[in-house]
Amino acid sequence: MGVLPGSEIRLIRKAPFGGGWYVQIDRQILALRKDELDCIVTKQW
Repeated sequence: MGVLPGSEIRLIRKAPFGGGWYVQIDRQILALRKDELDCIVTKQW
């Protein structure tokens, strides 16, 4: 389980009170903390 180059990332929702962020990466849905999400480098189209 991880994020590979070329993966499609979509924000599903944010948990209240600074909790986790729910993101869809390709066909997986993950709950990530803000500091974990900051480690993912994205490229805008």
